[in-house]
Amino acid sequence: MCEVDAETLAHAHIVVDQREAAMAEAGDLLQALASGHITNPETWVELGELVEGLKTGRQTQEEVTFFKSVGVAVQELAVAVWVYQKEREIGVGVEVDV
Repeated sequence: MCEVDAETLAHAHIVVDQREAAMAEAGDLLQALASGHITNPETWVELGELVEGLKTGRQTQEEVTFFKSVGVAVQELAVAVWVYQKEREIGVGVEVDV
């Protein structure tokens, strides 16, 4: 499946949740690679690299960032735990017994 055209991707700073997963599942990126609009997946920045400060995101307002997530369960769990803890900390949300 392709949600973003290759021309847009050719001008974007590409960020992925995980490079290996994106290479297996991210149709937008795979189609743009196959057509030659983008090259070298090694230049794609992983979300974890941004969070850890190992890589930088865009540097100006004019730059375009394309984030592609194919769903990495451990990252999704980490975000869910963080949100839950924040909600408890500030006293919002409703606990529901399941």
